[in-house]
Amino acid sequence: MKTRRIEGTDITAALREVRRTLGADAVIMSTRETPEGIEIIAAAPPPAPRRRDQVPASARARAAAGTRVPARAPAGRVVRPGLAALVSHMARPATGPALDAELDAAGFTADVRDGIVGAVAGTAPERALAAAGRARAAQIQVEGAALMHQGGRVAVLGGTGVGKTTTIAKLAAHFARRHGAEQVALVNADQYRIGASDQLRRFARLIGVPVADVRGAAELAAALKKLAGRKLVLVDTAGLGESDVRFAEQAGLLRGAGLDCYLALSLNTQAAVLARGVRAYSDLRLRGLVLTKEDEALSLGAGLSMALRHRLPVSFVTTGPNVPADIRLAKAGRLAERALALAVQARAAAPAAPVESVR
Repeated sequence: MKTRRIEGTDITAALREVRRTLGADAVIMSTRETPEGIEIIAAAPPPAPRRRDQVPASARARAAAGTRVPARAPAGRVVRPGLAALVSHMARPATGPALDAELDAAGFTADVRDGIVGAVAGTAPERALAAAGRARAAQIQVEGAALMHQGGRVAVLGGTGVGKTTTIAKLAAHFARRHGAEQVALVNADQYRIGASDQLRRFARLIGVPVADVRGAAELAAALKKLAGRKLVLVDTAGLGESDVRFAEQAGLLRGAGLDCYLALSLNTQAAVLARGVRAYSDLRLRGLVLTKEDEALSLGAGLSMALRHRLPVSFVTTGPNVPADIRLAKAGRLAERALALAVQARAAAPAAPVESVR
């Protein structure tokens, strides 16, 4: 099976090009986001060999008369869904339950799906999905450029393992490249996790910025005062659950310092877990969300649902562990397109039922 790389400005344009060049039976091997848009690796499988005695006489008669006979697979062969199945939603009516099913496949929660379906009510069926994509993008707030231009006093919050420290290192590195390392400083307020300070210090040495370790409100206030001349001060926090007795202590520490808080949510996490995390930090001064681990996510719907449900801007998206490369400013249209691309990719990877043999 020969593969071909096809690019488009968005998922819709790329899929149309796949269909034009490889046909409606093309198989989607993978999709990924590029600076220019979307890249799809697709293949047009060769037709399965057929023995003459496997084709019914009526079919042979039609073939002899010039009518094309669709190829069918041998017994037991599993056929992956082709492009026709993957993009059929572009042509079929997609209002009400059908549109809701599409949004469900992209990972959106029920309340958010209801809002999007309601926003495109009355739209012509053949245009409903495109309209839903626009509605979804219009509802997503983004905010991140101001931080990278102006700086501030910023804390990154979130549960254990969501990528807070790595996100801080990426933000610090990008800001240092733009404004100079002398304008950036890091503060470690995580005094609970073993090795937390060591990890942050390793990143700081690579970027060339100082780190201050603090314990308690007085030390944090003193550190922020000492670093007042720096444009951007990033505070690393402990990944504590709301049931942890130390959670309230850390929340009070951050609240008293007047920090702008960004909540990191891992995109490879279930919606119910993300919702619990947002609720835990909802009484803090949340400026926006950082959606992490996009490279490990099967869908974006759960993370975007949290942004829409709580009206929180998405500020940054991280796409891997590399510092500083794997982070980008959030863009609403790109997030909506990526959500659809992952839904399409999930359908392509889903096993299909075996095709019955021709008797």
